[in-house]
Amino acid sequence: SVALDKVGSSSLEVYQLVLVLSPLLAILVAFTSRSVSPPVYNPVLAFSGFCTSVVWIFIIANELVSLLKAFGVVFGLSDAILGLTVLAWGNSIGDLIADTAMAKRGHPRTGFSACFGGPLFNLLLGI
Repeated sequence: SVALDKVGSSSLEVYQLVLVLSPLLAILVAFTSRSVSPPVYNPVLAFSGFCTSVVWIFIIANELVSLLKAFGVVFGLSDAILGLTVLAWGNSIGDLIADTAMAKRGHPRTGFSACFGGPLFNLLLGI
């Protein structure tokens, strides 16, 4: 685990460093920011929030795939069957909800076109 790694050649571990630096950073932000205007370091905070979101999405996606692989081992399903069924369904749920909502809002042609356009776009780009 990364949290238990040592920082450099010291005996300090990563989680200890984070536990010390996080409250100090929070106090610094609390005392240097005002409610009337964004602080000068706002782009840095936005970028770090974006990077944190990407890391969380990566971790959760990997855990879900690992969980599905574990189900495949338990039930005796191959990775190909899991990829063709469960993972493909999970990848298409977002498109289904978005396309249905678009059709319900009075744009049925757009929703119908997106049913074919979204998967085709994913196939062409190899996503």
